[in-house]
Amino acid sequence: MSFSRTPASLPAYNPLTMKYISPHLERYIYLAYALAGISLGILNHVISLNIAKHGLRPGYVTAANVNLILPILAASLAFYFPRQRTAFLGALASGIAFHLGMQLANNPSVWNWRPQTIAYATSPILFVGTIAYAIIALISATFARKWRTVGLPDADQRCAECGYLLIAAPAARCPECGKVPLKNK
Repeated sequence: MSFSRTPASLPAYNPLTMKYISPHLERYIYLAYALAGISLGILNHVISLNIAKHGLRPGYVTAANVNLILPILAASLAFYFPRQRTAFLGALASGIAFHLGMQLANNPSVWNWRPQTIAYATSPILFVGTIAYAIIALISATFARKWRTVGLPDADQRCAECGYLLIAAPAARCPECGKVPLKNK
């Protein structure tokens, strides 16, 4: 019984199917998570006040933000930058920023904020939702890694036949499939 895989049984390596994302964008992704969360928190308060003036229930706006918009935000940013740590921490940051944005809209005098006041105003649903956003972002980043990766492309250092990384290959041939690679000029 042979356990070796022949090059014919392997999928063809194609560096064009993988989208590489620069790792230098990580700080901007964190900023996007936080700014989106705080913006949604402030807008949540403003839209809720306008809806209440028309006799509608303002809780629907918060429910839409917490149950729909924030999870979509977490998943879409995790698909764009599929690093699991960044997705998890960024989703936590967006949930916390959403709550702080709501606090900022309700009480703009930040110097009067106390930890007890913020803890009292924190909804258990928002707390659980923030954990759920982080899990959704983590799962999204895991699935997105099939098509996108954070890093720099190394296609010119790989075998064109099987995709073996030839950086420290001692011979002029690929040790995986035996093909002689073409040297770049």
